Amino acid sequence: DRPHVFGVAASALRGIREEGRSQTVLISGESGAGKTETTKFVMQFLATVGTDVVDMPPSPDAAAAAAVLASAQLSPRDGVGSSCCGISRVERKVLGSNPLLEAFGNAQTLRNSNSSRFGKYIELQFGAADTPPDTQAGEGTSMPRLLGARIHTYLLEKVRVIGQGKGERSFHVFYQALAAANAPEGCGSLRPVAAA
Repeated sequence: DRPHVFGVAASALRGIREEGRSQTVLISGESGAGKTETTKFVMQFLATVGTDVVDMPPSPDAAAAAAVLASAQLSPRDGVGSSCCGISRVERKVLGSNPLLEAFGNAQTLRNSNSSRFGKYIELQFGAADTPPDTQAGEGTSMPRLLGARIHTYLLEKVRVIGQGKGERSFHVFYQALAAANAPEGCGSLRPVAAA
């Protein structure tokens, strides 16, 4: 059986919740395999649990974990969801860092239009957050909640700044800056700009 992204994230959550131990999720694969998108799914899931918008079972499996994101109506592609979703300011900032990292570290290659040209190690820092008292038990429980993050980058493909292969492009940020300079005021965006 292949590991499912939500099953792996749920397993890491169980390790944090039940064992109180640090967990590591390694996401690897070939170019274009979906590492960046998978990382967004894992981060979104882990940031969403412990908020008041989800009802997480004690030992979620992949299907239950997927249902959590669906019930919260959050999508990693949409960024951090709306501000009314119970996600804290810190959680929004951590999840909101992805477009910025992609702008400065991703580029179009022959195989992938949003290829990460660097490695990253993302450390999500969790701590206990008291939840409202259980109406049946009459006492509150402690849920792990995302309190901060540390992102380390390495091996940035710096040569891409001064030269690219045929059909490839430099980092997204350069094209986004040019597009923003030509856009009407207030219309700037950090989304990848389509190749002309």
